[in-house]
Amino acid sequence: MPASSSNTLALVVIARDESARLARCLNSARPHVDRMVVLDTGSSDDTVAIARQCGAEVHHFTWVDDFS
Repeated sequence: MPASSSNTLALVVIARDESARLARCLNSARPHVDRMVVLDTGSSDDTVAIARQCGAEVHHFTWVDDFS
């Protein structure tokens, strides 16, 4: 992909069951980033809904107990 004349910055968060903290995290970053992405690894709480309410794109990934 060719470089554009303007740079963008994205926040990417890997999350699972973070409803208690996610809104604060995303809201604090929002003024400083162009895009927010939450990669949900199987939440059973309101993490996905909160991420969407805060304006983040949400993607899903099945956790395999490894960050690599």
